[in-house]
Amino acid sequence: MKKDKILGCLSALLLFVSSCDNDNHDAPLHSIESFSASISSSNALRAEVQVNFVEATNYKIEYWETGNETTKRTTRSYEGTTNSLATIIILKPETEYSYCIVYDGNKKSETKTFTTLTAPVAIPKHDLYIDEIEEDFPGYLLSYNRNEPGSVYLMDTKGNLVWYELIREGVLVANLDTETNRIYMLTGPTSQTYAYNGQYVKVIDLLGNLLLSKNLTTIPELANRQIHHECRPLPDGNIIMVSYVDRDFDLNIQGRTEQRTVKGDGYIIMDMEGNVTSLWDCFDELNPADDPNILSNITDWLHGNSINYDSEGNYYMTFNTISQLWKIDPATGEVKYRVGRNGTIAIPEEGTANGMHCANPQSPNEILIIDNARSEDEGSRAIMYKVNETQKSADIIINSELPKEYSSPNRSNAQKIGENRLLFGSGTARLILFTDCQAKVNILRAISTPQIFYRVEYIPSIAF
Repeated sequence: MKKDKILGCLSALLLFVSSCDNDNHDAPLHSIESFSASISSSNALRAEVQVNFVEATNYKIEYWETGNETTKRTTRSYEGTTNSLATIIILKPETEYSYCIVYDGNKKSETKTFTTLTAPVAIPKHDLYIDEIEEDFPGYLLSYNRNEPGSVYLMDTKGNLVWYELIREGVLVANLDTETNRIYMLTGPTSQTYAYNGQYVKVIDLLGNLLLSKNLTTIPELANRQIHHECRPLPDGNIIMVSYVDRDFDLNIQGRTEQRTVKGDGYIIMDMEGNVTSLWDCFDELNPADDPNILSNITDWLHGNSINYDSEGNYYMTFNTISQLWKIDPATGEVKYRVGRNGTIAIPEEGTANGMHCANPQSPNEILIIDNARSEDEGSRAIMYKVNETQKSADIIINSELPKEYSSPNRSNAQKIGENRLLFGSGTARLILFTDCQAKVNILRAISTPQIFYRVEYIPSIAF
């Protein structure tokens, strides 16, 4: 009898353990209770995805244009909770998308759909009218609109809108940092005389969050400076901007000395708290009193219009009036060399520019610039200099000219893509152009724009 009781207790215990094991096996750990998507009330191309999990788990969202899985993208990983919200970006207007939740390793939810809305009328519409590129050409184009209300936006490489943010006061220049997905902008034109002077520096992320907004006209260190033409992120997270610099000089005018204010150029560096951390100007390198033509350019002596940096941290600045490219030591402010007309580097005659814009370093001492069309007989050119700093000379690696009807006398840029392709932002011609690198380029793709623009930048990929 005692033995039977013991066996009975053991059987009951085994049944209980088995029952518990079955319960644990069948428990819906990390499962989704519900999920849905809706279009953001503040942006026609953002979808807010609400996901409710039973327990916390990591998840991603796969989404694609309905019926076309070749457009499939996957978001970054999110930490899912019982009440999670994630935002999908890089979407076309008025398009149905399918999406599903990928969670707990490789489990997938059912597929649902949402449809984006019409983009605001403030976003310029672009038209593809030449296309000789047959292969898939991924990447994005960053551009912006200085009108009020203005905007900054991304397109695919055929000119289809995929992202935007409205900027009420207008955008003068913008650059995207793909490491942080932040867009750095100079906004708010301050005058018609100096049309690219900006009142604000602003930084947003691709979700539209405002990370910095600073009124530049209120900063004491900038009392004799006005910011223009550039607002570029540096690798350390700081911001570098081109500035006018007003300084008084004793000038020899018609045989007499007279003090006059010269508007030269420099740059400033600002941190993400809006503090100015560094100031530099051109006057230690050149003295306007030595320029016999100073009076004709006294209100815009050099016209700096871009600054960029190479992998070693050196700065490269272009000056349009004198058509020179300067290499600047960021630690000391020393100008290492000046490439161009009357510069310090010997260059072949065909490398002399007439209206230099947009420094675009490919590597230390290999810099691409655009030479604007200055007459009806010449087109804009992309020129790449390879500088031998020791020998004070340079070779011309690229010298590629646009047809004159596609060219721009100002507000333009060039960018090298891969080994044998160029992007031209031909601002006054209202064209975005992909070409080869021939001496007389072939137009591979042309996208028209409804307005004159400053620059357009090609971005190979964006992780979000």
